[in-house]
Amino acid sequence: MMKLRIKILAACICILLLIISAGCILPEHHSENNSLPDFMPGMFDFGFLISPPEVVSYSTPALDWYFDLDNATGFVSVQRRDDRSNQIPIYVAEPGVEGRIAILITASREDIIVTLNRTVPLSEGMSLTLEGEPIHVKDGETADATLILRVDPSAVNTATHTVVWLETNDGWGRARVCQLYSAADPNRPDI
Repeated sequence: MMKLRIKILAACICILLLIISAGCILPEHHSENNSLPDFMPGMFDFGFLISPPEVVSYSTPALDWYFDLDNATGFVSVQRRDDRSNQIPIYVAEPGVEGRIAILITASREDIIVTLNRTVPLSEGMSLTLEGEPIHVKDGETADATLILRVDPSAVNTATHTVVWLETNDGWGRARVCQLYSAADPNRPDI
């Protein structure tokens, strides 16, 4: 069992390293709206799943969640952008203004308690927290929650693809990808 977890962790690390280094290794065959390499179409649509250590085979996760772009507040711009056949949410924050990223969390097998496990990567001067953490969701129900993005006024260079991991108290987790930018970042996309 431990060997399986190590193999899965190693595979995840390799995928993240490929994502991070892809721009350095691969020739640039992308337009301004397509920043992922050709071999990764659709990879962010379903998110990344983590199961508890005692789960031997894949089963339905107890946790799922989505970005709710219609209810995000405090941003200069919010929208989805095609990124090699992925519909990636993009949030452009005004430095010094709190951005509220609305999310929908669903429990599908049992009551769950959800926390923000981590984000990978966030640029210096940016922070993301889960308001009211931990979030309690009853089996079969969906709860509204809010991720709070703070961008320091001095933050100019900001992240592109950011992975946000939510996790339950019993070890289920799901990560989803978005893009977070400061409005002061001269390299942010025009959306």
